[in-house]
Amino acid sequence: MTLGTTHTSLRYDGDGVARDFAVTFEFHDLNDLEVIVVTRETGAEKLKSLGADYSVAGGNGATGTVTMTVAPTAAERLVVRRVSSDQQPDDLVDGGVLAAEPLERRLDIITARLQELEADIARSLKVAKGSQATGLNLNLVGGKNRQLTVASDEQGVILATGTVPDTVQTSQFGEEWVNLNSELEARNLLMLGSAVVENIGTSGATIPLLNGANTHSGANTFSADATFNSDFIVGAPFVLQSEVLTIDAGGQIAPTKSSIFINNRGGASADNLDTIAVTNHSVGSVIKVKAKTSGQVPTLQHAGGNIYLDENKDVVLDDLDKSIWLERREAADGEHDAGWYEIGRSWRVFPAAALFHVRHTAPSGTPGGVPTTGIWTTGPLDDVLLNEAQGAALASNAITLPAGTYDVEAYRQFYRMGRVRIRLFNTTDAATVLVGSSSTTRSAGSALPGEVIDGVPTLLRGRFTLDAEKSLEFQYRVQGGNGGTWGLGVPANFGDLEVYAEIVFRKVA
Repeated sequence: MTLGTTHTSLRYDGDGVARDFAVTFEFHDLNDLEVIVVTRETGAEKLKSLGADYSVAGGNGATGTVTMTVAPTAAERLVVRRVSSDQQPDDLVDGGVLAAEPLERRLDIITARLQELEADIARSLKVAKGSQATGLNLNLVGGKNRQLTVASDEQGVILATGTVPDTVQTSQFGEEWVNLNSELEARNLLMLGSAVVENIGTSGATIPLLNGANTHSGANTFSADATFNSDFIVGAPFVLQSEVLTIDAGGQIAPTKSSIFINNRGGASADNLDTIAVTNHSVGSVIKVKAKTSGQVPTLQHAGGNIYLDENKDVVLDDLDKSIWLERREAADGEHDAGWYEIGRSWRVFPAAALFHVRHTAPSGTPGGVPTTGIWTTGPLDDVLLNEAQGAALASNAITLPAGTYDVEAYRQFYRMGRVRIRLFNTTDAATVLVGSSSTTRSAGSALPGEVIDGVPTLLRGRFTLDAEKSLEFQYRVQGGNGGTWGLGVPANFGDLEVYAEIVFRKVA
C-alpha cells in the first residue's frame, strides 16, 4: 500500500462528552500513537498512558480511532501524534523470495518516521540559513536577567548579554533606601515613625488615617468638629459604651457618663434618676442602668419624675446581670413629657412572633360539660400548651396578656345546643375584642330547615391591639338544647387526652 497522508498530528477540543476521536493518518503499531491532554488556558501538557487512559483501534497501515477512558473537558484539548519506532525488525534473506508487501510496509514506516522528524524540526530553534556553523552545538552562557543572541563567530553558540548597564546612577534617597535593614528604619526614613502600622489608608494633614482602632496616649486636639458614631474608648477614668460623642472644634475629649450605677438613697426603696437629668445628658443620649451591688436593689419608677418604661410598670433591678437602656428624648406627640424612655432590657428578648397557646381538655372519655344557655358565659380553659410571650398567663379561665398587637385563632366544640357563638372579651375594660362565626347545631324540638348537624366547632380569628396589660375571657353563648354533659364536646374515647377548645395568640408587635 501507499502512505496517503503527510500530517502526523491531530488536535481536538474537548466538550466533556465525546470520548472517541478519529486518527486520520496511517499508523502501524498501537504504540506508534502518542496521546496528550493540554490545558487550554495555561498550555500545561499531560502525557496519557495506553490502556489506563485510552485505547486504540485500527492501524496496521490504516487509519483508526482513539477512545479516551474519561472525556476531555471543555477546558482541555486532545493532541494525537504519530511517533513511529526507529527499529528495523525485517530480515531479508539472500536469494530468497522478495515479497512486495513487507518491503512496501518498511518503506511506509521509514517515510512516516521522516514526516514525524520533519514536524519536530519545524518546531525547533534554528540559526539563519546563511550561517557557516558546522557541528552545531547550542549552549546557554550567562544567567539571570540576560538576553539570548547568536554569537558573531557563527559557530551557533548562544550567548547571554546583560540588559542593565554595569553602572547605574541613583539618588541619595535611593542609596539610603536600598540599605535599610528593617521596617522601622523605613518608617523613620519617610518621617512616619510608628504611626504607620498598615499598608492601607489615606494620609491626613500630619499622620495617615488608620483603618482600625486608634490608641491615644495623651490629649488630642482637633481643628474641626470630630464625631464618633460607634463605641469609643478613652483612657481612664472614662469608658464610653453607648453614646454618639461629639467634640467641639478645638476642644479636648470630655466624655459624659454612659454606664450609670444606681445606689438607693440612704436605703430608700426607689430612685427615679432625677440626678442624671438633661443637665448631664443631651437629647439623644443613651445610658445603661444597673444595680451597683447585690445589697442595694433599686426600683426604676415609671413616670416617677422623668422615666417612662415599657408596659407602664416599674422595673426592679434585683440582679447584677440585669440592665436597662434609656434614651433621652424631648416631648413628642402621643408620648410623655421630656425625659428618659426605655429602649431595651437585657433580660427580655421577644421572639419575632411570640406564641401563647391555651386549651380546654379532659381525660379520655370525659365529656366537655354542660353549657349555660341564653347568656354569654366564660368558657373553661385549663391547659397552657406553649407560652413564649413574656407576661402572658392563664389562671381560673382568665387570660392575662401584656400590651402589644396579637393575631388570634380559636375554636370551641358544641353538641346539640341549637345556635352557638364564641367571642374574646376584655374583662378589664368590659369590652368585646373579637366575635367568632355564627353556627348552629341540632337541638331538642323542631329543627330548622336543613339543620341536621349534631356537633360543630365554632371558629374565631382576627387581630387586635392592647395598649396595656389586660385580662381576657374566652366566652361562649348557646341557644339551648339537649346536649347534656356533651353540650361542650363529645369525647372521642380513644385513650388520648380530649381537646374541646383551643385559642392561640401570636404576639406580632
